[in-house]
Amino acid sequence: CDWSSDVCSSDLNNSVHLRGLIEHLLDLSVIESGRLKMNMRSVRIDELLELVRQITWIGAKEKGLELTFTCDFVENNRMIYCDPDRLRELLVNLVNNAIKFTEKGSVNVACRVADEGKIRTLEIIDTGIGIEPEKLKEVFNPFVQAEGNLRGGAGLGLTLAKKYVSAMGGGISIESKGLGLGAKVTLSLPQPPVETKNRKRKKVVS
Repeated sequence: CDWSSDVCSSDLNNSVHLRGLIEHLLDLSVIESGRLKMNMRSVRIDELLELVRQITWIGAKEKGLELTFTCDFVENNRMIYCDPDRLRELLVNLVNNAIKFTEKGSVNVACRVADEGKIRTLEIIDTGIGIEPEKLKEVFNPFVQAEGNLRGGAGLGLTLAKKYVSAMGGGISIESKGLGLGAKVTLSLPQPPVETKNRKRKKVVS
């Protein structure tokens, strides 16, 4: 990456990210009231991941971590159906969270196609502190900690992440083989419905 251009892109995207983060944190009260509006549309996953990379790469560089983004989607199969603003904020927080809890090694974001093209999966894999296996089923509960630290970080948190992904018609899970063995967060989202391609929709979750 070109350092100067990436710094400018990172500064701009970080200011967008911070503004969006405040707005999305306010969604907590909306979620609790039972009505969360999702602006669902089809977007290119590679373009969305590039925005995430521009925001998160500096944090990884400062810690000497390798941050990679890989995608096995073919050219005609790169669309994903989501609320792009919320998914971007969600991925930024998950990647930053992985960087925060990784002192050496790498963080990799991988996107794949599963179930004969019907499902898109996004994996955030780190070589960080890991999670005790017995705590894995509790990580989506509010304020759950991993090894004395809030694994959800100071951002959206895994609880809010699960609500967002569920509202987009997908799922989220986390795996770890134990302390010191890293972790993998997997998001699954549906392919764009044929009838909604190139057409913006709002989804209201009640």
